[in-house]
Amino acid sequence: MNRKFALIHLGNDDSYGLCFVAGELLRQKQHITWLDGDEPDIVAAILHTAPDFVLFSPLSSNYARSLE
Repeated sequence: MNRKFALIHLGNDDSYGLCFVAGELLRQKQHITWLDGDEPDIVAAILHTAPDFVLFSPLSSNYARSLE
């Protein structure tokens, strides 16, 4: 079953973990949308893609912001 995933990159450019997740999702033929979490209206951008799942960059320095 194909699912839609929104991958949200927050903060700095160290997003290796999210890149690995994206690669695995693409290998499984899932649909991904990569979004910059610093976009002015990120919530609208996420809602526009209507994802089944929203994933955030897995950096502990972004943990508090991810919870927002």
